[in-house]
Amino acid sequence: MAKKRATRQAARVEKEIEAAPIGPSPDPDPPKEPERWRMPTVSRGQPVVFYPRGTMSKRNADLGFVSAVGESAVSISYRNQGLNECYHRDDPRLVDNPEIRNEIGGIWEFTADQIKILDKLTELERRIQKLEG
Repeated sequence: MAKKRATRQAARVEKEIEAAPIGPSPDPDPPKEPERWRMPTVSRGQPVVFYPRGTMSKRNADLGFVSAVGESAVSISYRNQGLNECYHRDDPRLVDNPEIRNEIGGIWEFTADQIKILDKLTELERRIQKLEG
């Protein structure tokens, strides 16, 4: 009897081995896609520091006004002309592909006054969270 039981168990183990998938086991946690970069929120008519021709330097900086807002770029009115496809200075596409600077209208960033206001708002929101929490 013991011999029959042992052969049945051995046959069952062989079937389980045959049924097991061949190759690497599936990864329970597939790699996540990196978070997509989002352009800072800006509104039409807002003044911004503008660097035409993609050259960022203090000597090249001028004031421009946002005339249209897209998902990843803005249009800027600058010295009585409109320039499309203006990227924010922190846009990773400018780092990944430096040659793109020749094809875009320019680079923009917030003015110093706007940065101070944004910093104050962030600090106030943090303090409110602390009081509420």
